[in-house]
Amino acid sequence: SAWTISFYPQVVLNWQRQSVVGMSFDFVALNVLGYMCYSAFNASLFWSSQVQREYAAAHGGSRSAVEPQDVAFAIHALVLSLITLVQIAV
Repeated sequence: SAWTISFYPQVVLNWQRQSVVGMSFDFVALNVLGYMCYSAFNASLFWSSQVQREYAAAHGGSRSAVEPQDVAFAIHALVLSLITLVQIAV
């Protein structure tokens, strides 16, 4: 939960100051890309039966360790990173 909460101070600070001075567009854009990939990875391992079958076949029949909280964190991180990116772009 600490990782989840860690996204909020920057978003709130940007909103309070009405400024994103010092923030790197490239850094946040790469975070968005990373969390898009991480979300797709976790979501597919969690929800796709085809991906689950392929994972099991490649790993000696074992299940993926992806849990609901992994999917929730990845999507949450993506959303907050997108909000930060919009704050920079506007």
